Amino acid sequence: MYSKKDQPRLYNIWSGMRKRCYNKLCREYVYYGGRGITICDQWKDSFDNFCIWSLSNGYTSELTIDRIDNDGNYSPDNCRWATRSEQQRNRRNNTIYDIDGKQMTAAECYEQYGINKNTFFSRLRIGWGVEKALKTSRYGTWDPLNITYNGETKSLYAWAKELGVHRDTLWRRLNRGWTTERALSTPVKARR
Repeated sequence: MYSKKDQPRLYNIWSGMRKRCYNKLCREYVYYGGRGITICDQWKDSFDNFCIWSLSNGYTSELTIDRIDNDGNYSPDNCRWATRSEQQRNRRNNTIYDIDGKQMTAAECYEQYGINKNTFFSRLRIGWGVEKALKTSRYGTWDPLNITYNGETKSLYAWAKELGVHRDTLWRRLNRGWTTERALSTPVKARR
């Protein structure tokens, strides 16, 4: 039905999956087959079945195969098509942080709090706690401001992202004593 010629990328993904799980000479075998990861009978010897599942479960050429449970096998109930970023967040060597009762990877932490990735990791290396590393602006230590505007409460970082205004601009405005409404509704002047 489907052949390597019809779906070359999918075939390469299927073939790579089989190598990682069953070929002891494969460099990645130790992380897959060597850990007991296998491929379900439905896919193991049938590229057609894998291709049909892939095409009916969101496959696009920008996505990669991702096992939802990293200790689970390759099978329809444990696989999905994910972006590289999503897949990176599902690695078994990720550190998970508990911030304000929510479990997050490092990437989710620094993105949500608007902290530069390098700044975040530098702060951790010098011994700062995760919350301090996330909740310290370059102007000093502070809790992320919960700002209520138009009946909605969000952090300064979330407002900055939503409004397309740099977080430092909002911070400076609020530090100068601007009202919340003025700080969030005043457009940024274009530089000449």
